[in-house]
Amino acid sequence: MMEFLPGEGTSLGVALAMHDAAKKLVGRHTGITLNVKGLDEVCARLVENGARFTEPLETTPWGKMAVVADPDGNEFALVEA
Repeated sequence: MMEFLPGEGTSLGVALAMHDAAKKLVGRHTGITLNVKGLDEVCARLVENGARFTEPLETTPWGKMAVVADPDGNEFALVEA
């Protein structure tokens, strides 16, 4: 579960969903996209530290994108427009 909380600046709360209905969602694309400056360098550092990419870094007409998985297989898109 993710919440965007009002207040000064942007803050983010994350809670574990451990009930049976949520467990079937583990290990798939989360729908979360993070805008990253210097994506080439970030991806290189992630590779050096053993991250697993489900979609490698690629350049498209609108910018760059890669998809990385956390240790449970949940996928997060990284983009630089």
